[in-house]
Amino acid sequence: MRPKRFTKGISLLISEEQYQEIEELTNNKNISLGEWIREAIGDYINKIKTRESEEWKNPN
Repeated sequence: MRPKRFTKGISLLISEEQYQEIEELTNNKNISLGEWIREAIGDYINKIKTRESEEWKNPN
């Protein structure tokens, strides 16, 4: 049985410089923009979870 896939359309408003930097990174890694975005979202979610965990441990 195939795993479920969830899709979400995303529009990003980024500068030309940001676009060029992302394009260079994806070309250097030989990955698609979609794959790069999925990795970036996953990294950000983990960062937030870690930060929230640390804040929970040390509320002050």
